[in-house]
Amino acid sequence: MTDRNSQAAAALQGRHVALDVVEIAAPRDRVEGALFDFSAWGAWNPLYPEARGTMAPGETLHFAVQLEGMKPNRGTARVLEADRAAGLIRYEIAGMGGLVRATRIIRIESPAPGTTRVTNAEVMGGLIGRLLYRAMGEKVRRGLAAMNAALKQKLEAAG
Repeated sequence: MTDRNSQAAAALQGRHVALDVVEIAAPRDRVEGALFDFSAWGAWNPLYPEARGTMAPGETLHFAVQLEGMKPNRGTARVLEADRAAGLIRYEIAGMGGLVRATRIIRIESPAPGTTRVTNAEVMGGLIGRLLYRAMGEKVRRGLAAMNAALKQKLEAAG
């Protein structure tokens, strides 16, 4: 885990969280444009090869998630927050009758002009969240890292 990942993980301490942090040589508004356009994620995002929906509070997102070594898993999520000014996206996936809750958090920051930092995390909760984290946490972390790497490549290649 990089130092930035360690710092971000410390902010979520005590929770079952998978996360990855990336710095992208692109202005924040371009990064936000890619992340807030959920329906376009399937074109560039290896973690979400299928994506439909609008990134706005209360909306439902429909997707397929592709974790390493597994078949795509289809699901839905409810958008809790989508605030460009705050640089925050948060949506929740519930499963197994509420026994599992996964909250995705994407934080977008500008540490320097022309550079954007994206913290991409999934907090696993619910009654069996700890078990889910033990079984899937590392695969989810690698999926988030692949998503961040693809976002970085897409935006930096576009110059």
